[in-house]
Amino acid sequence: MRRARALAATTLCAGVLAGGCIIPDYDIETETVQGNPGPVRMVEATNLPLEFADDCAPLEEPGTCSQVPSGRRSGLVVHIDETTGERVPYCVCLEGSADLRTVPEFFIYAEDPDADELYAVALLDLDPQTREPQRFVAYNQHFAPGNTGEVFRVDEADVENLADADKDPDTNLSLLAASIERDDRLVRFRFGKNNGAGADLCNDNNGEKLDAGMHTLQILVTDRPFFRPIRVDAEGEPVIGSDGEPQFDAIQFGMPDLAAGATWSIANYVFECVAGDTEAAIADEDSVCACAPEDN
Repeated sequence: MRRARALAATTLCAGVLAGGCIIPDYDIETETVQGNPGPVRMVEATNLPLEFADDCAPLEEPGTCSQVPSGRRSGLVVHIDETTGERVPYCVCLEGSADLRTVPEFFIYAEDPDADELYAVALLDLDPQTREPQRFVAYNQHFAPGNTGEVFRVDEADVENLADADKDPDTNLSLLAASIERDDRLVRFRFGKNNGAGADLCNDNNGEKLDAGMHTLQILVTDRPFFRPIRVDAEGEPVIGSDGEPQFDAIQFGMPDLAAGATWSIANYVFECVAGDTEAAIADEDSVCACAPEDN
């Protein structure tokens, strides 16, 4: 039967040589290439003026103004005085003292269309040219390296609890609703200590104080475990363990595993630390800083 098809194709080609001929191959088998077609990405709520929000569809008819939770938007992180509404600085305090102005715990949201498990890390003042991003891992007590977050579904959200947790008055949480055109499955990551205490960014980077000046905090999220290099010997050959398997060096948090098909997304935050290294900065209402002795 196959010979007859081949003869028929040959005869057909003989009549159309001037235009060329494509001979069908009935033995071709296709293979599905396993990869990572769905990239991870951060998601943030959109600020909607109240006059726009009034025109949105109600929650029972989602789709017009569907929102994700507010979380903390990327950009400048500042402290707002609750009494005056003014922006006041964070400070690097004297040794043995801490800043009374802290960043309340907040959430960062990410999505992955493949529903991959996501992994995150906090990086401080990352050098974009570095080959060792793990040296810039920061605030471990607030954001554990390799943090996998928790699955969060928009249509199951407890709006009242979110209003307390996300602490973002600019977003109308009444509009929180799943979209009719995308999966409502998100993964959220919490930045903050387990006891809910705020983060003293300038004085408590794993117990270390920062230098005065501008700083960048990056939350990197990836959809594969962070890269872990194979251990090599003095000759550059892989070190094999007693089980016959290659041995690995420490995980390089901050380095997405590109060989494993990882994608990644980054939320960028900027904050300033003012020098509060004088005695007047401690419990002094006239000082620009608000430092106080640390609890022992």
